[in-house]
Amino acid sequence: MLNWTAKDLVGLKVPTEVAISPDGTKIAIAVSEPDWGSGVMVSNLWLWRNGELSQWTFGDKSIAQPKFSPDGNWLAFLAKPAKEDEAKNQVWLMSLNGGEPRQLTEAKEGVVTFEWHPDSKLIWCVIPEAKPKERRQAEEVDRKRRADFSYHDDALPQRTLWKFKVPDGKGEKVFVGDAGIYELKVSPNGKRIVFATTFTGKRDDWRRSKLFWLSVDEPKPSPRPICEREGAQTLPQFSPDGAKVAFLSWREPDRSFSHHRIFVADFEGNWRELNSTPDLEIETLHWKHRWLFCLLQTGCTSQIWRVDENEAVPITEGDWVITGFNVLENGKTFAAIRTDDRNLPEVWLGELEGEQIRWWQISDFNPQVKRWKLSRVQIVRWQSNDTEVEGLLWIPPKELHCSTPLPTVVWVHGGPKSRAMKALLSAAGIPSFLASRGYAVLAPNFRGSGGYSNEFATANFRDLGGSDFQDILSGIEWCIAQGIADPERIGIAGGSYGGYMTNWALANSERFKAGVSLYGIALLFSDFGNSNNPSWEPDYLGGFPWEIPELYLQRSPFIHAHKIKAPLLLLHGESDLNTFISNSQEMFTALKKLGRTVEFVRYPREGHGFREPNHQVDVLERISIWFDKWLKGDAFASAVPIGEQASDGNLSARILDRAKISHPVNLELSGNEKLVSVVLSLEAKDNDGLLLSRDVRLLDSNGREYPVAGLLQTEGEICWLVEGDLKIGLAQKAISLNLAFRLPAESQPAAVKVRHLILRV
Repeated sequence: MLNWTAKDLVGLKVPTEVAISPDGTKIAIAVSEPDWGSGVMVSNLWLWRNGELSQWTFGDKSIAQPKFSPDGNWLAFLAKPAKEDEAKNQVWLMSLNGGEPRQLTEAKEGVVTFEWHPDSKLIWCVIPEAKPKERRQAEEVDRKRRADFSYHDDALPQRTLWKFKVPDGKGEKVFVGDAGIYELKVSPNGKRIVFATTFTGKRDDWRRSKLFWLSVDEPKPSPRPICEREGAQTLPQFSPDGAKVAFLSWREPDRSFSHHRIFVADFEGNWRELNSTPDLEIETLHWKHRWLFCLLQTGCTSQIWRVDENEAVPITEGDWVITGFNVLENGKTFAAIRTDDRNLPEVWLGELEGEQIRWWQISDFNPQVKRWKLSRVQIVRWQSNDTEVEGLLWIPPKELHCSTPLPTVVWVHGGPKSRAMKALLSAAGIPSFLASRGYAVLAPNFRGSGGYSNEFATANFRDLGGSDFQDILSGIEWCIAQGIADPERIGIAGGSYGGYMTNWALANSERFKAGVSLYGIALLFSDFGNSNNPSWEPDYLGGFPWEIPELYLQRSPFIHAHKIKAPLLLLHGESDLNTFISNSQEMFTALKKLGRTVEFVRYPREGHGFREPNHQVDVLERISIWFDKWLKGDAFASAVPIGEQASDGNLSARILDRAKISHPVNLELSGNEKLVSVVLSLEAKDNDGLLLSRDVRLLDSNGREYPVAGLLQTEGEICWLVEGDLKIGLAQKAISLNLAFRLPAESQPAAVKVRHLILRV
């Protein structure tokens, strides 16, 4: 069994969307993977047919929303260049009888979403209106002469409904709507369209989402509301006869984080709630044959349920997490993406036999994982006051032979109405990664989490950092009582609300010896004022800052920063519009002024969460190094010891020595610099090339990186430095390099990173 690295984890191929052809013989899959050279994630199209799986698109485009035509002859999808930040999605067509994909649309502002017409001769698209040519020209003139400006929160362009002929792409604008249209469905007879809109298209207005319908035969189609019920309405699904529409809406119309329930409406203004579904959160909805099929959150896992007026029954076992599924019109044939704690997300074909789906795995995108040393995961439960709380416990692979009690990290999920899932890549794989490095990781589903009852999901209303925090503390005490967690070596980490809870926990408990806050909240006042989702605070706190200022103050970690003693690492994207980067800036400034141990790392271009693969690798490694330093007492406890070989299956590296340096005759150092030399042995099974400026870094004891200054060469007693952007050819025969690094005089070298291999020096 093999050790694996952060880059191995981020480099996995992950299926994200799945579609099944009308006859059930083909399955289209969107598969995400990194393009390391350009530093972006790309998504390619794969197709399963005749029992074989093959890749159908290649290159730098990102694919989304694969959809088969009703006659089964075409596959349509959205695609855009992955390397261009401002690129727009267009609809592409691919004939299933052969040939290259062709671009169907050329919308200046791109395509938001699309649907096939039932006769397969048309595709309906939602397209934002383009700016008039003269306005674009004027803006470009102003930009060039630096007379440009913009209005904050200005109105977004209206969105329009177009129909395009297949395959020639001739388009016709049918309807001009508001700026918030984001979803549409076409009735089985093609005469009606239902769409969802937030009216403005702005992030904060998702709570206003409503459903409308159009009669496409009208000369000037006029939208009519599906249902007058309060609360957001989403995921419309036509009944097979087209007479009704099912959709999801909040159980409590004035509470955005209450559970979604299924509602059914006709086109006369009548609607009702289906009460047969259990008291669990619903993620996805399909209406096929006589049944509704929905994906329910069941604790740490998920299940597909079959629902009608009278009953709801689970048709999958409860040990898996399903991230998406599609079902044929017969209501019996399924394609789904399934995962658990030992298996990565893969695509499965299923057939309903009686009351259960029988599954066959049809993809294996990452066969190398079968040789990895994987952590062990179990669902655990504990009492917190009068409430039973569930969570996941990751423990190190049995091959590591770790003795308990273990250094332990609490991973806090976001939302807070998200949840810890029994899946290998849950929380971007951070719990799995830490457990593979010798940690126990507890991921609690505290009060306010999804996956349980509506009462549980809404239990933290006006109580952020209250009962949910107590649930976390109770889980830690349970781990200590079980002999799993070392009480003197406990850390906490999380993203978004998990970042808020990390900041809060360090300020309100001395149990934690270190924390990592990823894009978290510091001051609820300024988060409200800077976020593009400012309704989050009033939703959870029950009022605006000027209405309940005391509660905003009391529950803000920033106000309690003076109580934080444990070291804190802050990680945040510079383009995060949800929890604005000012949150981490505020925590950093406060702790620096207080003289506490704090580091703040900013990631350019990143929004709410880390998307770029090189940043993802850095985040994983940085979290591991931080906890190694403060919980294990050695920032590079997980690094390969000096003299031992590290390998990724192709590249092998070994630190042979810390060489003694004679000062190079061609190098001048300032008074506060020193030169460090490391002798590095490298080899590769397959021919490879190492670019020193890109692939090799020295890390000091604080984890800061320093590039290679050059190669040291000696002749007799003379030493000189070979500088430049040097590329080293590698083969099966090992070569040794004497590498020099320039670093501050007070810094202590600790490790060398060769691509994604970390070796102690």
